Amino acid sequence: MGIKSFVRNESGAVTVDWVVLTAAIVGIAIAVLTVIAGGINTSANTTTTSLNSADSVASLIGGDNSAGPATSSYSSWQDYLDANEGNSFFASLAVDDDAPEGSVWGGSIDNATGAPVYYTYDVNENHTGYSVAGVTYSTADYNPIQSSQNISDLE
Repeated sequence: MGIKSFVRNESGAVTVDWVVLTAAIVGIAIAVLTVIAGGINTSANTTTTSLNSADSVASLIGGDNSAGPATSSYSSWQDYLDANEGNSFFASLAVDDDAPEGSVWGGSIDNATGAPVYYTYDVNENHTGYSVAGVTYSTADYNPIQSSQNISDLE
């Protein structure tokens, strides 16, 4: 095949068009990414800083603790409610977070102190007693049915 017939042959022209179009699209994509990359990095860093900040997470719910709800081993259910702007859901989470080691909160408040009643368990997960306002009672020494009430009764 001679040079004249090669120049007149158009069988590869469509391929060249697609290569040029693809290169243009890739070039535009790179240009757009370059322009927005700085903003994306700034936004990602701001989000990371905010999520790692104890104050910003707690400020969303009115507290001052990175665990989410405002906790601080308050002495009474009312203290937990006040710290969480009256939101009983977040106050309940805070009471759960403050449970002593080996204890869980059963949703009860001691009538005498207003403090959460925690159920204590041993390493085998056997119920061993109660913890109220930092004092641990055996199951024989504390009767939660007579000495406490469920938070749903308080609302």
